[in-house]
Amino acid sequence: MRLSLIFSHVRSLPSKTSRVVFARVIAGLVFAGLVVVGLVGCSSTPKDDTGWFRDRDYDYRFATQSKRTAIPQGLDENKILDYYPVPPLKVKDTPFVDGLVMPPPPVAADKNKVTLQTLGARQWLLVSASPSQLWPLLKAWLINDKKMLTGAKSREGLLTAKDASGTYVFHVDQGFQRNTAELRLDYRPVNAGESTQEVERDYLTNMGKYLSDALDKPSYSFAAREISTEPSMTLQRSVSGANELILYVDNERAVAAVKKALEKAQFTLESSVRKGEVTEIPATYFPRLLEKPGFFARLFGADPEGLDKSIPHAGNHYAIVITPLANKKQQVKVMSADGGAVASNENRDMTLLLKRYLS
Repeated sequence: MRLSLIFSHVRSLPSKTSRVVFARVIAGLVFAGLVVVGLVGCSSTPKDDTGWFRDRDYDYRFATQSKRTAIPQGLDENKILDYYPVPPLKVKDTPFVDGLVMPPPPVAADKNKVTLQTLGARQWLLVSASPSQLWPLLKAWLINDKKMLTGAKSREGLLTAKDASGTYVFHVDQGFQRNTAELRLDYRPVNAGESTQEVERDYLTNMGKYLSDALDKPSYSFAAREISTEPSMTLQRSVSGANELILYVDNERAVAAVKKALEKAQFTLESSVRKGEVTEIPATYFPRLLEKPGFFARLFGADPEGLDKSIPHAGNHYAIVITPLANKKQQVKVMSADGGAVASNENRDMTLLLKRYLS
């Protein structure tokens, strides 16, 4: 009806020139409208990863870390400095932003930069520094502690020292997350019957206090830089196209690390099930509100246990499957509760969420 009125108005104009001018005005308005629609389409939410104008702003979450460039013999290598460090994302403490899983926050100096981890009889220090930064601090500690250095294999991350009581073998490994290192101690006393677990724990505890203060001072070891290039965790796609994690640790350590990561990511866990060499961990993603909802909130549909339904995939049930592979590697897959595949986007989000909290 309105179009017919416009065309009848154009025909009623007094001259051909006026009608041409009016038609051009109408065409300009139509073109401007199309431009506005196109701009709105281009400014889609970060969730839009398909279509003609796919949003690539969050593709960096799938970036992988490559090995350090090999420097030919006879050439010197200078220390790499971050002249333009990327500032941390200032958002609320949540793994999801705009419905997407965010990568782990950069490691910063804080009260948790050195922590003692335990797994049965095994114990180690988790340090918020790269192995190449930890290496010279470890050597400095041993010298200050009057230990005699007897061997160093920087590429393997092995450092040996001794005193009158016995031999201390230190293992420095890359942590699961970037800029983290793991420090283990294998104490071999002169008296074969002496207990070692308590000595190792006390020694690592005292060393952790020293490292916590020493990490504020810059340090770097070119001899140990190769330790940092060996990943302890990689994200890859399986033959079916699903995302999965590969952990470069033994099975016992992998199962314990995955359980701890799930708990930190606010999953509720049931007892794990062992099927041959494969371990299945039933888990429900249960992100909670900061405060449990009150009476009126529950009256209008809020979860009485405080489930935050605004978080993607909240309340869904999964089976986390850990399968040993060759060469001391472990495959970690997020499956549905009945063992089937989950939707592509959901598989991606839950795998990235697990990767975020592994330590």
